[in-house]
Amino acid sequence: MKDVFAGVDIGGTRIKIGLADNAGRLLSCEILETAECRDAESLLEKVGATIRTLANADSAVVKGTGIGCPGRIDFALGKVVWLKSKLEFLEGIPLALRLGERLACPVVCD
Repeated sequence: MKDVFAGVDIGGTRIKIGLADNAGRLLSCEILETAECRDAESLLEKVGATIRTLANADSAVVKGTGIGCPGRIDFALGKVVWLKSKLEFLEGIPLALRLGERLACPVVCD
């Protein structure tokens, strides 16, 4: 099993997810439609499941994940403080903590 790192770009239209190796080379990626996520739970479940699927396909272990999210983010808590878009349901959600629990790896959100 090789070590990989996941990157998640949450946008109002699409959620882009990629896995990279230690050198930063992109190994695989997937694009989800944000409209398919009606609440924080469904977004976290889809993102977590996609990362696990990509990692399993590469026979890899996710060692860490970074999330980019629009709005005002409390970096220390990995929490969305304020968000004005189609994703208001993420306000107050500790994205880093909740995704980290799903993936069993460190997660940062900014």
